[in-house]
Amino acid sequence: TPDDPPPDFPFLHPRVNLDLE
Repeated sequence: TPDDPPPDFPFLHPRVNLDLE
């Protein structure tokens, strides 16, 4: 559904972003 975030939505989260970086 359009309300669901995209599969790569984690990159939008600072905490996850830190882990990705």
